[in-house]
Order: sequence, then C-alpha cells, then structure tokens
Amino acid sequence: MRDSNQMEKFGFIMSNIWWMLIAMVWYTNILFRCIGSLDFGKSRAVLWTTLIVLVSAGICLELKRRRNGFSIAVNLAIPYGLYTAAAYISIRKNFILIILGIAGVLSVLYAAVILGRKIKNRRRIKQVILRRIRCVATGVQTTFAAAFMVIIISLGCNILFGSTLMQASVDPGDLEDAGGQAIEEHMQMVLRLQENVWRRLSVEERLDVLQVIANLEQIYLGLPNELNVGMANLEKDLLGYYRDGTHEIVLNMDSLLNDDAAELLNTLCHEAYHSYQHRLVDVYRDTEGSMRGLRLFKSAKDYFWEFSNYADASGDFCSYYEQDCESDAREYAELAVATYYEKIAQYLKDHPGF
Repeated sequence: MRDSNQMEKFGFIMSNIWWMLIAMVWYTNILFRCIGSLDFGKSRAVLWTTLIVLVSAGICLELKRRRNGFSIAVNLAIPYGLYTAAAYISIRKNFILIILGIAGVLSVLYAAVILGRKIKNRRRIKQVILRRIRCVATGVQTTFAAAFMVIIISLGCNILFGSTLMQASVDPGDLEDAGGQAIEEHMQMVLRLQENVWRRLSVEERLDVLQVIANLEQIYLGLPNELNVGMANLEKDLLGYYRDGTHEIVLNMDSLLNDDAAELLNTLCHEAYHSYQHRLVDVYRDTEGSMRGLRLFKSAKDYFWEFSNYADASGDFCSYYEQDCESDAREYAELAVATYYEKIAQYLKDHPGF
C-alpha cells in the first residue's frame, strides 16, 4: 500500500464517507441479500455497523500517513467483502473459502518474509520490529481487501452480465430422447426429490437435480430449445421466472435454500411450460393468416396476445394471476409434480430394498 499522503485530513475523511455512500447504492441494488435467518432490517443494520466500524478504524489508522485513493478502496473493500462473504457463504461456499484461503496463505508467507529478515542495526531493533509489524499489517489488510474484491466482482459480474449467480453443472438438454421412458432412465436423480434426501443436498446438487428435471421437461414438452437452470438473488415473493431470449429458468436463491423439493419442482415445471407456450406462439406467428382461425391455435392466440401485453405480478396481481398463460402453467405444474412423485412412489414400491 502506498504510504504517501495525497489528501488533506478533512478531505480524506469526507472522501471515505462519500464513496461509502456511493458504494452502498451500488451494493444495495446489485448484491445485497439478508444474512442467514436475519430479516431485512437486521441485515441492513449489520451491514451499516460493519461499514461504520471498519471504515472508521481504517480512517484512524491512515489519517497520519497513506491518505490516498488506494487506502479508501481498501477501507471499503474489507467491510463490503466481509458482509458479502457472510451473506453468500451458503451459496458459494467453496469459491469464497478458496479465495480467502489463498489470501490467508499469501499473508502468512508475506509475514514470514518480512519478519524473518535479519536485523542488522541491533541498536534500533525495537523500531525496526514495530516498522515491520506495521508493514505486515498493511500487507495483510491489502491482501484480504484484494480477495474480497475478487469475491464482490465475481458475484457482481454474474448478475450484471448474466441472469444467474450460479448454474447447474449438468449440461442443459444433455439427455437422449427416450420418450416416455426418460424419467425411468434418470431415476437416480429424480429420487433426490424425496424430501428426506433433498434436505441433505448442497445448493449445487439441488441445481443439478433441477437441471435434469428441466431436461426431462424439454423432452416431454417436445421443446426444440434447451432449458438453462440457474439461481439469482430475486425479490422475496418472486420464486422464479423464465427468460425466453436465453431459455433460462431463474430460481430464487432463498427458495433453493429453504423451500421443499416439491415447491421447487412446481416452480421449475411452471417456468418450463412458459417455454412451451412461447414455442406455440412461434408456430402461430409463422402460420398463414387464413390458418390461424383453427381451433388448434386458440391457446396460442391467447398466449400471443398476453405475452405482448403481459400483466406483471408487481402491478395488478389479479390481472397477472388470471392470465391464461399463468393459469395454464399452474395447472401443468401441479400435474407434473404429481406425476414425478407418483413415479418415485412406484419405483420405491418396485424396489423395496432401495
């Protein structure tokens, strides 16, 4: 970290406060999520407390020297990084632990190099040791600030340049067209929808199960496109959504962490059916006008109009709920969930020792 002073004391303090507030606007709109079981108010209180305490400590440590932009960046990276690690540890545990582990190893090596050097001037041994300790503390602070920035930028870029924070490791559409036997051939994954098994699965494993189900839905519905399953930090009441432009089914990360398997399965099948509805609309749109009056296209015609004039749940909920595209998707999802669990029950009956 640079030791030079490039700002006056008052300017340095105000710059820390200013950039802390600017970063809060960015963070709240992109990455903020509640910590564990804490509600929104308590989580915000934790974030503000962490910011105020650590930024204030950084200002005090750097007010005499190192009053520069780099110090401000470090002061902000550590509290925001700590909160991000705490909020997302259940989602990206391995990634966060690896990054912080690397930072820890580098810090230990750096400390060993600095403190292990021979002191030539024995008369100034105390001053030299204190200077080296400050140097180590600064190096460790900078190393962990860099690690936290890697975590923040990685998660932030996933949201800004993609729809999801995490996607399944199973390839979308990675199933052979087995017709009616598709479920039976992938029963080992389908069986993980049993609640006593589901509760023991990690987030990554749950996503993989749901991607396999999405692949099965693609086959059953005859979709020409794949279905990409991922999760994101969505609004509290939004369980998931389908984005046809990228064929993505995006699930709420809190639902993936806390909801029953049947609830997630219902959401997935609901959104998969929206993809089917879009393909019906494609066929309707490509059909000659004289043929569009066929009763075959009645639902497609309704979907075409509703997708063009979609009533979002955040507006008029009743209008959203009563749309044919939504009511039909709900009906399909309920039947699909019942079918999957009937298949599971039949398999367990036929394999009593499983």
